[in-house]
Amino acid sequence: MTCATVAHADIGSDSFLGPADLRNQRPYQLLFLNFEPESAVVLNPGEKRVEAQFDIGNDLLLPYSTGPTVHEDTETQRLELNESRGIAPGLEASVSGSLMWRNGGFTDKIAQTYHNFIGFNHPTPDVNVGRKSISSYHSIVQLLGADGTPIINAGPAFGIGDVSFFLKQSLCREENRAVSARIGIKLPTGNAAQLLGSGGTDYGADLDSSFQIGRRTALYSNLSYVLQHADAHFAGRAADHVAHSMLAIEYRKTATASWILQNDIAGAGIKTGNKFADGLNSGIAIAYKTRCTNNSVWTYAATENGDILQYKFHGIANVGPDITWSVGWSQLSR
Repeated sequence: MTCATVAHADIGSDSFLGPADLRNQRPYQLLFLNFEPESAVVLNPGEKRVEAQFDIGNDLLLPYSTGPTVHEDTETQRLELNESRGIAPGLEASVSGSLMWRNGGFTDKIAQTYHNFIGFNHPTPDVNVGRKSISSYHSIVQLLGADGTPIINAGPAFGIGDVSFFLKQSLCREENRAVSARIGIKLPTGNAAQLLGSGGTDYGADLDSSFQIGRRTALYSNLSYVLQHADAHFAGRAADHVAHSMLAIEYRKTATASWILQNDIAGAGIKTGNKFADGLNSGIAIAYKTRCTNNSVWTYAATENGDILQYKFHGIANVGPDITWSVGWSQLSR
C-alpha cells in the first residue's frame, strides 16, 4: 500500500508536506514583512489551516569594522501563529502574528560547545574577537557610530510583533506542478522602540512554485519583493526594498514523513554600514516533517549561518543567528 501511495502521489496531495516554515531569526530581519515558505498549492474554499511555530535563535555578530560598530549578542524566542482560509476557488487569505521575547537565553553554552566541536572559536568574519573572548547570556543589539555614539541600542524585550495579512492566488495547478502568487501587507503593531516591530507599514508580492521531480521528491521555490518602511528609531537605516528567495527540496522518507533541505536568502533589512552585516542574510536548514493524523503535521528543524561553510558560500549560508532551533505544528480542517 505504501509503494502505491508513493507512486501516485502528486504535488498537491497530502503525501508531500511542503517546505518548512522558517525564516532568518536575526533581530533586524524579524522587523519587516516576510513571505513564509509555502507550497504553491492553494486551499480549497471552506478549508482552514492553523499553524504555530516556535523558534529559538542564538545570535552573535561582532564583525570587523572601520566605521559603524555592529554588536549583536542575544537570544530570541519567537512564537508565530498563522491562520489561512480558502475563500474562493483558487484564492486563499491568511493572517500572521507573533509573540517575541529577546533575552540572554539559555543556549549560549550549547552553541559554544558546538563551535568548539567544529573548531570555530578563533576570530572569524562574524566574530572578530573569537567566541572564547565573549561571556555568555547577554542581550545586546547595538549599532554604534564611528565615534561610539549609539544609533540603535536595544536590550531585553518582550511583546507582540507586527501583524501581516496575505492573499494567495493560484496561477497553475497540474498533477506534478503548481504556481501561485501572493500579496501581503504588514502593519506596525509591535513596539519599534524595543525592536519588536519596524514602526512602519510594509507591502510586498511573492511568486511560489512547486514541482514533483520524482516519486519521492519535490522542489519548492519562493521569490518575493518587499517595500519596507520604518520609523525614526532606525535613524533612516532601513532598506527601502528587499528581495528574498527560498529554495527547498523534499524527500519523502515514508508516506507520512519527509526530510527537507532548505535555503533562505534575503537582503539586509537594516543597513548598518558594516560590509559584512549588510551582506546576504542567508541560512541553510535541515527539517523533518511528520504527519501524525490525516490533517496535522509536526516540523522539527535546525538552521545554520555561514559558520557551517566557513563563510565561503554566501548564497547558501551567511549572516544570521549562529543556530536556530524550530518546532512547528499545523492543522488542516476541511
